[in-house]
Amino acid sequence: MEMHATGDGNITGKYQTAVGRADGQYELLGRHTCNANDGTTVAFSVAWDKPTRPTNSTTAWSGTLRGNEIHTSWLLTTFMKPEDEWSSVRVGKDTFKKTT
Repeated sequence: MEMHATGDGNITGKYQTAVGRADGQYELLGRHTCNANDGTTVAFSVAWDKPTRPTNSTTAWSGTLRGNEIHTSWLLTTFMKPEDEWSSVRVGKDTFKKTT
C-alpha cells in the first residue's frame, strides 16, 4: 500500500492486495483526523473494479494510527442478487506498518 495524507485531512494512494482475484494496483481514497491529544483516526476505501477484471466489490477500512502502525477493521462488500444479499459483506481486521 502507498498512502499519502495531507494536512487538510485527505488520504490518497494505491493499494495492491495479496489475496482474492484483484490484480495490480487500485486507487485508494479516504480521510483522516489528527488531534495531538486524542490521536489520529483514518478511513479509506478501494473499489476493486478494472475493465480487465470487473469484480463489482469495494472494501472500506476504518481505524487508528498508533505509532507507525494503522490498526483497522474492514468491510468487503460484493454486489449480489437480492436473494443472496445476506452473504454480500465480509468483515475482518488488518494492521498496516510504515515501511519508509
